[in-house]
Amino acid sequence: MEKATNVSPHKEVCQNTDCEICRLKKPFVLSKEILDAAVKERLVIFAGAGISTEGRKVFPTTLYEEIKRDLGITDSAAISFPNLMSEFCQKRDRKALMQKIKHRFDYMKWFPEVYRWASRFHKELSTIPYIQDIVTTNWDDLFERECDATPIVTPEDFGAFSDVAGRRVFKLHGSINNVGSIVATEEDYRKCYENLRTGLIGNKLKVLLASRVVVFIGCSLQDEDFNRIYQILNKEMQDLLPKSFLVTLNENASAMLNSLNMNTTPIVTDATYFIHTLKGALVNNKHMMPDERFDGIRSALTRVNEEHLKPSSLEIRSHPEAIFAIAYQDGLAHAFEHILGRKNSGKLSSEHYVSHLIHSYEKTQKEFLDAKRYADVAYIEGYKNGLLYFVFDDKPRSELPMYYLFGCKEKIRDFKRYTKLARNAHKLDESAYAFAKTIADQVHEKGVDLHHVPFL
Repeated sequence: MEKATNVSPHKEVCQNTDCEICRLKKPFVLSKEILDAAVKERLVIFAGAGISTEGRKVFPTTLYEEIKRDLGITDSAAISFPNLMSEFCQKRDRKALMQKIKHRFDYMKWFPEVYRWASRFHKELSTIPYIQDIVTTNWDDLFERECDATPIVTPEDFGAFSDVAGRRVFKLHGSINNVGSIVATEEDYRKCYENLRTGLIGNKLKVLLASRVVVFIGCSLQDEDFNRIYQILNKEMQDLLPKSFLVTLNENASAMLNSLNMNTTPIVTDATYFIHTLKGALVNNKHMMPDERFDGIRSALTRVNEEHLKPSSLEIRSHPEAIFAIAYQDGLAHAFEHILGRKNSGKLSSEHYVSHLIHSYEKTQKEFLDAKRYADVAYIEGYKNGLLYFVFDDKPRSELPMYYLFGCKEKIRDFKRYTKLARNAHKLDESAYAFAKTIADQVHEKGVDLHHVPFL
C-alpha cells in the first residue's frame, strides 16, 4: 500500500484558518423540513462511500484506484466500478478481491489515526437520538461500531430485526462481516438491482423513501451506481419519490441534479459539518442534550470506584450499614457505565428519555421500599443519582453524594463524614439496620464479597 502523507487528526474546535477540513465547512441554511423530520424520527440518512473509508482524507488512494493500479490500467481509462471489479476477479479471483477489501478495513483498525478519519461522520451522528434508519452502500461496519446500529444485510436479518427498537442500518451492498453478501462485480450489481425491485429490503427502502425525508450524504452524482439506484427507486414508486436532499461539496450540483432529472435539493457543505449543524440546531431547540453532558462521566466513575474501596474495607459485622453504601455505589457505578456504554445509541442524549428512565426507577424504588428490599433501594438510589448527574450542570454535579445511609437526609460526599454519621445507623432506621445485620451475618459466614449485580 502506498505510504500516506502525514496528517494530524482534525480537532472540531480548530483555530487554524488554513485547515483543509474547516475550509470544507461551507455555511448553509438548515431546512426546517429537515429539522422537523429529525425531531419526528422521520429523517433517513442514505450514506455513500464519501463518508467512510473511501473519503479522500482516509487512504491515499481509493479501492477503485488501487485495483486499477494492480491491473496496470491507466488512471485516465474510463471503466465503471463493477466492471473493474469483474475484470480483477477474472484475472485473479474473487477470493483475492475479498482479501484486498478486508485488508483495507483491517489497516483502518490497526491505525487509530486512520480510523478516526474514517469514522468522523459516524461519531458525529451517533449521539443524535432521532435518526433511527440509515441506508448505506458501504461494506464497512462503522455504523454498527460507532452508532450502535443493527445491520440489515439479508432477508433473514430483516425478518429478525426490522421491527426491534433501536437504530438500524440497511446495507444494500452487503457487509465485510458477511463476505458472501458483498456487492462488487457486474453480476453482483445485477442481483442487487433485482433485489431492490422485488426483495424485502428493497420494498422496505421504498416505504422509507416514500414516507420520510431522505438526506443523501457521501454519494457522488458521477457515481453510476447511486444514479441507477435512485432511478430504479423513483421508477418503482412511479415518480412519487418525495423531495430529498443531497449533501455535497460539488458547487455545480444543482445543474447536475436537473440534468439527471432528480427532484433533490443540494446542500453544499461537508458531510460531517452538516450533521454537526443539525445536532447544534437540535440542542438549541432543546430537543437533545449537548455531547458535553458525557464529559466528566468517566472521571466520575473512576472516583466512585476509588471510594468503593473504603466501605468495602470495613468489617461487615461491626458495620452492617456499609452494605447499603456498597450497594449505592454499585448503582452509581453501573449508571455511569451504562451512560458510557449507550452513548453511541443516541438514546441518552434525549433528556425526555432519561427523565422517563429516572421516573421508572423511582416507581420501582418505592415498591422495593414497601417490600423492605433495602439493598435494592440503596442500589436504585445510586443508579438514579448517576442518571441525574449526567443531566445536571457542573454546580449540582459537584454535590453528588458518594455514600448512602438509611434515614439520613444529608448528602454524604466523603468517607470521613460517612463514618461519623454511620455511628447512629441503628437509630436512623431500625428496620433497615436490622435487615443489614442479618445480611452481614450471612456474608460473614459464607466469606463472600458484597456486590450488587446490574439486575433487579
